[in-house]
Amino acid sequence: MEPYINIGTPKACLFVFVSNRLLNELRKHPLLYDAVEEALISAKNEYYAIGIIIWYELLKSVLNANSKDDSNKRNSAAHDILKIRPTKKAYDDLLNKFKDEAKECYLKEVAKEENKEACNEKIMREWNQFMRELSNIA
Repeated sequence: MEPYINIGTPKACLFVFVSNRLLNELRKHPLLYDAVEEALISAKNEYYAIGIIIWYELLKSVLNANSKDDSNKRNSAAHDILKIRPTKKAYDDLLNKFKDEAKECYLKEVAKEENKEACNEKIMREWNQFMRELSNIA
């Protein structure tokens, strides 16, 4: 069983692979859930700027997997919003890259472990503990 988690909220779900790296960063950024919810709901209404900014920041700050092209998409949405309309393509590109990078982090971590199933169980226990802690914060 591969460990997927919802880093969105019940209103707007985003399922990605969990890794220790992602989980550690989620602990540092407990408001991430609200940001993901806003990005997903805005995109449903064809407003992509907040999503572009969120997915870029997740790539950069959480997974350390951003590129110059990603940065240009983010800069356009953040700084040129009155000149250039953010596109669904830019949004989808960054979202898909974030999902792919989250999976890559998971695969790298699990490859180092002798027992994949035990590794998955451990990370899911840590995820469930984190969710309990997060509910106490809210």
